[in-house]
Amino acid sequence: MSRKRRGRGEAGGQAVIETALVIPILLALISLFLAVMVQVEAQQEMDAATKLAAESFFQAPSLAVDAAGTTCCAQTPGAVDSLDTSGLPKGCRFAAETFYGTMTFRRFLVFPAQSGASSHPLCARDGAPLGAALSSYVECDVSFLDTALNPPAGLRVVRCTASASLEFSRTPLAWAIPWSPTISATAEAVPPPFRQ
Repeated sequence: MSRKRRGRGEAGGQAVIETALVIPILLALISLFLAVMVQVEAQQEMDAATKLAAESFFQAPSLAVDAAGTTCCAQTPGAVDSLDTSGLPKGCRFAAETFYGTMTFRRFLVFPAQSGASSHPLCARDGAPLGAALSSYVECDVSFLDTALNPPAGLRVVRCTASASLEFSRTPLAWAIPWSPTISATAEAVPPPFRQ
């Protein structure tokens, strides 16, 4: 009788040890799976926001320029910091408003403009910054001649780019995911034929 009881006690102890070993491994696998899902979602959202920003540039009236004192796009939701788009093509503001309005993942992302490492202009022409709208999360080159698309002579396109690091330390997965991957997106758009 005592041998049976001792055998049951040993089996119970073995089950506790196995459970203690399996649960952390299982939690780590679930956390990795969730982290991959969050990263894929953030990448898809940035791709969509950048594509929509490039396309919305051409929704503005052709050759229209923002008046003095025009601002848009608070850098953080509810904050007063915003971009001064005075003197920029109106399409630049349209692109920025579309990008900022589409990116709901912003609270988990750190953009280069936030780190202060470099000025990140909202709009550029052939690589040269336009206006005073620096520290933007998205950058659109408004007169980039794209030879890859074989455009007709004189056709200009807008190319918008954005990149950010996904900070898992700002997510509920901070306890399990120690890295911060960088995600980036680039999109190009051409104006509709009737604008040429």
